[in-house]
Amino acid sequence: MVKLFFNLLKTIPVFGPHSIQVAFLASQIAKELSLDEAFAFQAGLFHDIGILVPSEESFLFDDIDSSFLLMKDFSGKPLHLHSILGSFVMGSVPRLKPLSNVLLKHHFPAYFLDEKEKIDVYANIVFLADQVSKYYFLEEITFAEEIFLPLEDIKSFFFENVYKCTRTVLEREHTRWVLEDIKNGVFNEELLEEYLKIPSSRDDLIQMGKLVSFIIDSKSKFTAEHSWRVAILSQKLGSMLRRDHGETLFIAGLFHDVGKISVRYHLLEKPEKLNNEEYEEMKKHIHFSYRILLSERDKDWFLPAVRHHERLDGSGYPFRLKGDAMSTLDKIMQICDTFCAMVEQRPYRSPYTREEAIKKLEEQVMQGKYDKEVFGMLLEVLKDLDVKSLEIGETLRKQLREFTNEVLNRYAPLVR
Repeated sequence: MVKLFFNLLKTIPVFGPHSIQVAFLASQIAKELSLDEAFAFQAGLFHDIGILVPSEESFLFDDIDSSFLLMKDFSGKPLHLHSILGSFVMGSVPRLKPLSNVLLKHHFPAYFLDEKEKIDVYANIVFLADQVSKYYFLEEITFAEEIFLPLEDIKSFFFENVYKCTRTVLEREHTRWVLEDIKNGVFNEELLEEYLKIPSSRDDLIQMGKLVSFIIDSKSKFTAEHSWRVAILSQKLGSMLRRDHGETLFIAGLFHDVGKISVRYHLLEKPEKLNNEEYEEMKKHIHFSYRILLSERDKDWFLPAVRHHERLDGSGYPFRLKGDAMSTLDKIMQICDTFCAMVEQRPYRSPYTREEAIKKLEEQVMQGKYDKEVFGMLLEVLKDLDVKSLEIGETLRKQLREFTNEVLNRYAPLVR
């Protein structure tokens, strides 16, 4: 699961390398302090995940650059909204819950923290690593002193021992060169491998899938519930075959469009059909999904997730697979994804009615694009299911509001 998120970050310019820099540097500082370097790495990797969570401070992913990171990190009081949202995300995934308070406090200066509390020390480590990474993106760094000169002005924000160990770590050429590599998009995964192989349960994966799909789908109001609908619908079809197939397809549905993290916002919102060049760019989301999910390729849900745009007659993409080269689970995901997209509004068309979508699909079944038996299963499930009513976004938004209000009441003086 950590590797999956690492792969996702690699596809987001600036934001991804920044997060990975913070993760690496935090792990090295923790190691110098004889703390859990893997835990520090995870805290650094996820520290800004709250920036990606839809909120009243939402922005376009396309806008993230070095100046954006500077504004987010240095404006206002120490408790930022993205810290609260990140804390919520971590608290929602059982395996990552210990990170929740680290993310909440990762902009707290030392005088708001307790050095006897390990969570506070990890938060301070991430804060300092975050500031160092910011300077790497703003300046050309060669020597350690070039980093610490501007940090001297805020030295009081950090525990003395954390600051001292950070100096020691950054005086090593190896550390600075790895940070430079990451800034330039060079990710030495062998170097980071011990931090990425963190065991997680199926429940952890499902919870992370719910949150990741919520983030991805919320890029556009037209896809706000798409992954959730695909996950539920395909789960019901899969369960008709075997109970565990339902869970497999549910997970595949949650992650199938994760590659859309790399699709430009204006393409998702364009009010008319995409031209050929734009359509090719949109299609490439499946390539990014494949790259992001590749670390999960031994899981039963991986292939259905990355094959949802294949078609029985070979007219799909990106592998141009035909017929028996695909499993029944693959074929279920394909028809469920298409049906859900049809009944949802898009910027260039109104939503199809259920009857219109079924008729259109039936035509494509007759053309050999979708499996006839799977289509029959879909019709059976749709007798008792209103796909348009399936949603998780409002539930998550409510939970987010409740959590945010609770934190704001607890830390009112520190809120930005």
